[in-house]
Amino acid sequence: MKKTLFAAVVGMIFAVSPPPEAQQDIPYSWQGYVEVSQKMLPAAGAPTTGEVTTRWKLRVNWKEAKRNDVKDRAGNLVGQLVKLEDGGSSWEGTLTGGYAQKGRDISYAGQGSGADNAIGFGWVYYSLSDKDPLKDILPNGSYCFGAGTGTVAAFQGKITYFDYSNVPARTTTSAWPAMLGYYVGGDKLGMPFGHVKGPDLPGPSSAEAIREAITRWDQFKGIAQAANSWDTEARALEGGAMKGRYQRTALNGGLINEVSWDVSKLLDILCEIDKPDEKWRPRGGDDSNTIVIKARIKDQAELRGKWRFTLSEVSRERGIALNQGDDTDYDLAFTEGQSGYKRPDERNPLVLESTDSKNEASIEVKSLDYGAWGKLKGEVNLEGRWYTARTADGKDYITVPLDDDGNRIADRWEWEWSLQGKPEDADEDDMPAGIGEDSAKGDGFSNYEEYRGFFVKGKWTETGPFLKDLFILDEAYHGVGNFDKLELAVHLIRRGEIDLRTKNVNFNRGWASQGPQNGLHLRDSDLADRDGWVLLGEATGGPGPPNQIKEVLIDVAAVYKTFDDLDSVIAHELGHAVNIWHHGENDHDGLARRGGLWSGDVSCVMRYSRPKEYRGVDGKKYPFPVDEGATARVDFCSTKTGTGINAPGERTGPDGHPYPVAADATRGSCRKSVRLKGRTP
Repeated sequence: MKKTLFAAVVGMIFAVSPPPEAQQDIPYSWQGYVEVSQKMLPAAGAPTTGEVTTRWKLRVNWKEAKRNDVKDRAGNLVGQLVKLEDGGSSWEGTLTGGYAQKGRDISYAGQGSGADNAIGFGWVYYSLSDKDPLKDILPNGSYCFGAGTGTVAAFQGKITYFDYSNVPARTTTSAWPAMLGYYVGGDKLGMPFGHVKGPDLPGPSSAEAIREAITRWDQFKGIAQAANSWDTEARALEGGAMKGRYQRTALNGGLINEVSWDVSKLLDILCEIDKPDEKWRPRGGDDSNTIVIKARIKDQAELRGKWRFTLSEVSRERGIALNQGDDTDYDLAFTEGQSGYKRPDERNPLVLESTDSKNEASIEVKSLDYGAWGKLKGEVNLEGRWYTARTADGKDYITVPLDDDGNRIADRWEWEWSLQGKPEDADEDDMPAGIGEDSAKGDGFSNYEEYRGFFVKGKWTETGPFLKDLFILDEAYHGVGNFDKLELAVHLIRRGEIDLRTKNVNFNRGWASQGPQNGLHLRDSDLADRDGWVLLGEATGGPGPPNQIKEVLIDVAAVYKTFDDLDSVIAHELGHAVNIWHHGENDHDGLARRGGLWSGDVSCVMRYSRPKEYRGVDGKKYPFPVDEGATARVDFCSTKTGTGINAPGERTGPDGHPYPVAADATRGSCRKSVRLKGRTP
């Protein structure tokens, strides 16, 4: 009898059941935690010191597997006995400590986790009658649960032996069969039920048989408890929940068990919330848009509850785009005036609750920014308890817009640009091909900034993550001329879309920014003659990337007076503003020399317009050729190699003068020099 009763005790249990019969068709589960600490100590008087501790954290999810009616001799229903089984629990465990013995130390270490093997048994008893013959020994809500020799949660444990001699330490690794040896629920319910026929078979249980089993257990329990570490208090539900703790010492002081638990009964229902339409993306300003999200209690149409929707982690980017607006309000909000909803707290605009109970609820969320982002949680209140709606993949929230990787960029945009897995702060624009070195990838705008977008002449546009973008405020009013030959994504903006003081065009930057990125301010200016030179244009602060440029100035009147090509002059100065230098710098006296300002590819706009003279390979001065060809100064070069009158190879030109005129460029390769972000020496 002793062995049989002990076996009934060991095992882990959780118990509960719904209130009376009216709700028997509604499934319940019990969820919460059980924590167990088991300390193993050396036997009293043994020449060993130390302790080994196993700790468990059980995240329990127990289902009500069976309900048995309990009847008296006359056949009256007096109670209900509910059996609990695992419904998806999990556990984590650790093993630490060690012993010191004469001549050696022993160290223990290990950890592990698992699921569905942490419950041995569990019962709850509900009294349903004032004439219940068990009321004196089983009050309403009595429960027990436990685990023991039949319930093992094993993980990899490591035992290391350190001998005090010169023998190296020895380590063994094996599955650590840590038995969940604890029992909660006193001495009235769990122990005797190994001998009660009813709970494990169909049909009612006899109240008399239960009383007889408990009585027999009372006669034996004193002997059994002395050898075990189970709970000695009778337990009953408090406010419908199982809560408590106990500490027991067993095995003559060799085992100390500490157990605490907090488990509540929940309706075993599935609440689900739909993810946003993958095609939807946020917008702001006059383009502000909305999206409707639906949530429901699944598979139980008869259940209706009060719904609550909560927005959290909502972005508060400045303005509505990178270069528009200045507000810092929430970028997402619930649409005002939604029928059937009110704010539970007027001071908090991020929470709405339904004014009627519903099985399914819809909520409308409004976007106020082109880069708006936030989380939305849906909950339903049933019988005074809130249940969280989950997505099909188990999350207890959704992102608005759909953003499964949580980088605040709508997944749709990433799919369209094949950016899955790329960080939100990446800046790897490398198009057009051949523009800039590999080390000069990017345009100063992160993926998130390209997605959030900019205003260009009053109209919002999202930029692309592959084509390099450059913003220009054109107040010279003659366009960008031949600068378009670089095929950059040039955006002509207007005042208000660039910070004229700093020249920042992403002045509303925030989340995932690469930092300030400047646009260019192109304007007409009267540039006086300097030392006999007629200055047609100037990129002040350059050559360098836009972040180094103060202004790009063009003296339009001077260009016309000199009969120069305005498109080429504009392209030349804008070239300086994206880090392109002259082909050479050794002939500012107006005399063309090899490798100087007029060297290299004659079609490149970075060459100066035709000078008066050049110095030939013989060291003499010659008139500069009148005709350089129709393609002079209309494009940007890709190499240092001279073309036309500058082509390699000494020869006599058509005018009888020695060629090449200025030969290969010292720098050249202007397309490779382009850099849009950062600064250069």
